[in-house]
Amino acid sequence: MKTMHKAYMILFILLFGLILVSFNSHAENEALDSKIEYKILKQIDSEMKGVEKRFEDLKKQNEDHINQRFHSYFGQIQHLFDMDRNSFNKMTSNITYFAWAIYILLAVIIIILGFRNYSVKKDIEDQIKRNDQRLEYLTQFASEVKEKQEELKTYEKELKSLTVSYEQEFKKNFTAFHEKHIVFIREHGNLNFQKEIDEIKERGFNNIKSILCDEVKSLKHQECDIMLYYYDDSTEKLDTIFEFLKQDKERIPLLIYTFQTNHIPRNYIIEYRNYIFANLPLTLISHFNIIIRL
Repeated sequence: MKTMHKAYMILFILLFGLILVSFNSHAENEALDSKIEYKILKQIDSEMKGVEKRFEDLKKQNEDHINQRFHSYFGQIQHLFDMDRNSFNKMTSNITYFAWAIYILLAVIIIILGFRNYSVKKDIEDQIKRNDQRLEYLTQFASEVKEKQEELKTYEKELKSLTVSYEQEFKKNFTAFHEKHIVFIREHGNLNFQKEIDEIKERGFNNIKSILCDEVKSLKHQECDIMLYYYDDSTEKLDTIFEFLKQDKERIPLLIYTFQTNHIPRNYIIEYRNYIFANLPLTLISHFNIIIRL
């Protein structure tokens, strides 16, 4: 570009010089003839052509130089562009590979998560189903428990009522049991019944009467629930006892306490069957416990 400017300057100076020379020559030699003027013009024309040729040569050199510089710069730019393009393509390829890797990884993760979520969802649904079944079972069980509680309350009321009734009946029976009239009869005054009486009293029986056989006629049947007779050897007095007992329709139990069972006449035994023998204090108490509960 600097060479081209120089050529323009030279051309301008030459033209300006020629013009000055021409004006000077015209001023000084107005009388010159046309031949001289023609020669001058021809010379100027020749010089102008030389200048134009020089200008064209300079222009061509400048264009060649510019083309060379342009091609050089273009080649460098093209090289840089190719390098950048290759680098960009490589980077794009790497990014593409990386993107595909990410896509594949995401796909795998999505598949895994999807399967996991499906599995978790199925587990949750199964758990919910099991919980619903348990809830239904617990609800049914709670209903059954409530029904059982109501039944138990009813049973409890009935049981309390029965318990109260039983306690009342038991107390009544217990009282009636221990209020039974027990009559100890001795054949004569030398026979002692006191130990047996005391032992029976310890069992809670307080309605006890002890009399001699001669006092039987004054005894009432309703005053005797069980009779214990201490027999020695008098069949007549035993006959008095049996006569008293046979007069009662309830057949009062008779416990004969004696050590001589073989001396009792058989006819008494046959006529009155509601009796039992005891030949020892132990058998007396044992038989008493059995008979008193009848």
